[in-house]
Amino acid sequence: MGSIGDRLSNVPYNQASLWTTYEIQKGNLKGLGFGLGLFYMRERAADVPNTITTKDYLRTDAAIYYRQDAFNAAINIRNLFDLQYISYNYGGLIFQRGEPFTINRLHQLGVLTRSLYWSSAQQLALGQF
Repeated sequence: MGSIGDRLSNVPYNQASLWTTYEIQKGNLKGLGFGLGLFYMRERAADVPNTITTKDYLRTDAAIYYRQDAFNAAINIRNLFDLQYISYNYGGLIFQRGEPFTINRLHQLGVLTRSLYWSSAQQLALGQF
């Protein structure tokens, strides 16, 4: 049992995120864009009596994309610096690692979409939907 003042497990005291993009508006590179995202998670209690805590982390994501008429293409990078972090824990007994460096490529022409996924954990999947 927890005591008065104990924090709930997996609930940080503070967290913050910022995502920004820039797209070129004129010239030969019109439609080319870049994005950067920062995601901060403060340390969290892993159990209700607050005897175990997970470390805080700052994850960085990035993107590069191109849009013109019905054509869209993007390369999204999650966990750009391959940071090792705990994304979730189950009662202080089981800790789930955050997703490693991952590249997701997407291109779309009209309604046809193709996606390619690769991560540093050697996962590869090609899908069409």
